[in-house]
Amino acid sequence: MKHFAKTNLVNLYLESLLASNPQLGLVEDQRIIYYKKKKSDKVRVISGGGSGHEPSWSGLVGSGLLDAAVCGDIFASPSARQVMAGIRASEPDSGVILAITNYTGDKLHFGLAQEKFQAESGGMQVAVIPVTDDVALGRTRSSKVGRRGLAGNLLVLKSMGACAEAGGSFDHVSNVGRAVNDGLVTVGCSLDHCSVPGRTDVDFHIPHDKAVLGMGIHNERGLVEVDIPERPEDLIKQMLTLLLDPNDKERAFVSFKEKDEVILLVNNFGGLSNLENGALTQVALSVLEQDYNIVPCRVLSGAFETSLDGPGFSITLYNPSYSATLVEKLSSKQLLELIDAPTDAPAWPRVGVNEPKKQKVLSKQEELAAKDCEESPYDELVSRICKHVISIEPSLTTWDTVMGDGDCGMAAKDAALHIQKEWNSRKQSSLKGTLNLLSSCLDDMGGSLGAILGIFVSALIYNLQKEGVEQAPKAVGLASKSLQTHTQARKGDRTVMDSLIPFCEVYASSGSLQHAAKAAQEGAESTKTLKAQYGRASYVSKTADVPDPGAWLFAAVVDQLSK
Repeated sequence: MKHFAKTNLVNLYLESLLASNPQLGLVEDQRIIYYKKKKSDKVRVISGGGSGHEPSWSGLVGSGLLDAAVCGDIFASPSARQVMAGIRASEPDSGVILAITNYTGDKLHFGLAQEKFQAESGGMQVAVIPVTDDVALGRTRSSKVGRRGLAGNLLVLKSMGACAEAGGSFDHVSNVGRAVNDGLVTVGCSLDHCSVPGRTDVDFHIPHDKAVLGMGIHNERGLVEVDIPERPEDLIKQMLTLLLDPNDKERAFVSFKEKDEVILLVNNFGGLSNLENGALTQVALSVLEQDYNIVPCRVLSGAFETSLDGPGFSITLYNPSYSATLVEKLSSKQLLELIDAPTDAPAWPRVGVNEPKKQKVLSKQEELAAKDCEESPYDELVSRICKHVISIEPSLTTWDTVMGDGDCGMAAKDAALHIQKEWNSRKQSSLKGTLNLLSSCLDDMGGSLGAILGIFVSALIYNLQKEGVEQAPKAVGLASKSLQTHTQARKGDRTVMDSLIPFCEVYASSGSLQHAAKAAQEGAESTKTLKAQYGRASYVSKTADVPDPGAWLFAAVVDQLSK
């Protein structure tokens, strides 16, 4: 694995954090990030661990969260000396809580610092609270060292930090932290191990068709290798079963009852795109609701506790309704308020109340295209065109892969499937209604091709209204001219316009769909020898003896139309 920077990463990162967050301070030689705007008579909450998990924990320093973060080397616990420096930098006067993820090095060094500072301070209260949210390894395998701490620690830190900010006593803040921890379950999954800058690559990798269920955040091996399913729902279901199966004696750590308020946290290990992590979050939400009747009241999704560039993620469920039963005179409402409390910590996400019911906003075309018949004179035509578009997807994809980004075929197929579905649910008896339905479906087709076709159909609807259906050839010609005001692409530029413009010109002049469809086909054929002038295909310096897929698609559609 290649890296831009391999040495002195931790110090450089911490300095950059200060550059954009003036509320933070740095003890450079000890790698301590601390909050400069200190409050007296407030319990200090401090965390930390090995670096490589950014934005944890340095990015969680701020009002209502951490007072200081202690940063070790990559994947190595900070020393007791560093922890002591972090405590001193926070200037405690009402007790110190050291919150750690439950790993041996952290337990020893933070524990040593606890003992040393209690002696140094003359008996100030200091507690070490390990976060133990991992369920993957189960009770038996974790019996001696305890469960690992994973991304659920974020919710423990936020709860204790907000409680301390509100003036909570040492005992109350500690009890809140332990109760939140006891209401957490987390499981991770990764496609491979991460790459540590400056170190020789690991000598073991996960097979390309496998993922590791129960992966930790330090390159340690997980619970079991599993096949990567075609549908992410299948993997998410496996993970949620480990979190929620009440009959799993090894992993049923938290009770989830009907009407309990639940928070979902999906943590990116650092190597997934935001797009993929967001998609996995939505899949988790869907499975939770469908299989468990759980609709999380808060959702956090992003890179919170990473494993450098690890290509994986974890799912955390937090049940504040359960945690509230563990502390006297504490309600789930109060625990949620701690999560919602404001903070200026750089890495804390914006968390809003999840509103599960979504209202669909209808377009004008959708309103105009409400179902008006059971059988339509356009049934056979719509079905035939959609089936044909689906059948030519492999060719369109191949041609677009040669000259573009390879998305044209799937975009066309998805649009055809969408039109099929919409047509079956709201058939139209008129040409106007059919075109309005088509227009509403094309609104969902991305890419330049989707926009061009959408503009053309919308312009056609307008001109048919203006000229009348009996003047369809003229309306088609006017729609083509309207389209050309929105794009500079013309015949000869190797785009859909190479078949669309000839079709419109011939149909407007002759009124013959057959002649117009033939002109469109000839235009599509001509693109085999043309150099692209627009889109990503324009970056390719030569022709490839394949047609432009957009031009071919349009020609194929009007060919079916002419039959």
